[in-house]
Amino acid sequence: MASSFTAGLLIALIFSLIFSSVTIAYFAKEMNMGITIQGITLPKELKSYNSEQDFLNGTYDIETLNKVSSATWTLTKGIGYTLTGYSLGGLNNYMYIMNINKDATGDIINNYRINNSPLNDYVIVIKGNSGISNNEIIVKQDGFHIPTFMLGFDSYAGERAFIPYPNANKIQKVTIQTIYHEEKFGSTNDATLKFTFNGEQFSTTMNKEDTFLFFGGTQYYGGVNSGSLDFTLEYFKTLNEIKGTGVQRDALSQIADFIYTVLLILTWTLPEEILPLTLNLLLIKTQLFGILTCIVVILRG
Repeated sequence: MASSFTAGLLIALIFSLIFSSVTIAYFAKEMNMGITIQGITLPKELKSYNSEQDFLNGTYDIETLNKVSSATWTLTKGIGYTLTGYSLGGLNNYMYIMNINKDATGDIINNYRINNSPLNDYVIVIKGNSGISNNEIIVKQDGFHIPTFMLGFDSYAGERAFIPYPNANKIQKVTIQTIYHEEKFGSTNDATLKFTFNGEQFSTTMNKEDTFLFFGGTQYYGGVNSGSLDFTLEYFKTLNEIKGTGVQRDALSQIADFIYTVLLILTWTLPEEILPLTLNLLLIKTQLFGILTCIVVILRG
C-alpha cells in the first residue's frame, strides 16, 4: 500500500513540476526580459556500435570495444588482431569486447573466428572481470576446461566442468559460438552455457556470481586470452546490442553519476529577475525535493 502511495505521489509531483515549469517558461518569454538563462548539461545518450568486428578485413571499432591488460595486441589488415607482446607475468593477456548488453531473454550470443597458429592453449571469455573470477572456456590439449574460480590464465582453483576433446588446442583455424544465460534470481548459482566448436555442439553449467565485482570491476561479456604470441582473433560478432560509453564503469561510479545529475537538477535555479528566490523555493525546489524523496523510498523498497 505504501509503495503504491509513493508511486502515485511521485507521478503527481512530476506532472506538477512540468506544469509549473511550463507556466514559468511562458511568462518569462512573454516578459521578454532578455536575460540569459544557464542550462544544465546532462549525460549524453549512450552510443551504439556495430556488433560485427572484422579484424581480418579491417572493419572494427577497436578503440571503443576492447580493453587489454599491459599485453600488446596488434591489428594488421589481412591477418587480424594478434597478441604480439606479453603482459607483466606473461599470462594475463586478456582482450575484452566491451559494452555487450544482454537481450530481453538474458542471453549473450557471441561468435568468434580464431587463428591459433601457435597451436597452444587459449581462453574464450564468457563473463570476465579483469582475469579474476572469470567465467570462461580454457581450450587445452585434452579438451575444454570450465574453471570454478579463476586466478589468471591457466591458474584456477578447481573445475566446474570438463569436456574431453583430444587435441583441441592443436587445431589452427577455429570457429566458436557461445550462448551464455544466467538468471538474475534463482535457487541455484548456475548459469548455463551452450557452445559450438567448429560446428560440434556442447553444453554445461557455470558459476554466475560476480565474485570480485566489489573491487570496482565491470563485467565483460566477451573476449579472448592466450599465453602464446601470434594467437590471432580474426573476427567477432555478437547477436546482442553493443551500446555504451566506450569506458566500462563500475556500479559505484554509475551511482555517483546518478547522484551528481540529481544534485545538478536540485541546485539549478532561474535568475532572481525572473523568479525570486522565495517563489523558486515554493514552486520548484519543494517539488524537486519531494520527487527525490519518493525515488529514495522506492529504491529502498
